[in-house]
Amino acid sequence: MPDESLFYIDVAPDDRRIADVSWKFRDWAFTPGRGAGSMTDPLQPERLQAAKRLAGRQA
Repeated sequence: MPDESLFYIDVAPDDRRIADVSWKFRDWAFTPGRGAGSMTDPLQPERLQAAKRLAGRQA
């Protein structure tokens, strides 16, 4: 079974995207309700609409 929490970032060490991703992770760590494990409301109208669009494409 693959480890879904393991990932690699394949860019050069001086690539600006590394800093962007690291700041995103830091923001998730210090902002409640953001990032992995955060609760989502499956009944939000935009989520329901997206689910209906997906179901239509998969039908």
